[in-house]
Amino acid sequence: MSPDGTQVVFAAQPYRAVGQNFEPSGDSNLWLVDDLGSDPTQVTADQGNNYDPAWQPVFH
Repeated sequence: MSPDGTQVVFAAQPYRAVGQNFEPSGDSNLWLVDDLGSDPTQVTADQGNNYDPAWQPVFH
């Protein structure tokens, strides 16, 4: 959860059904949602797996 408690960031990876099992079908990316789990926004889309997000301070 963000330091101000208004957003949640998480990693998600797409999977596909293969017979009776599931296997990864793409790279893991980071997503951002509000504190109610609404309004999902994909934050990363580059090649390779993205996971283990960390909040950083914003300097103005």
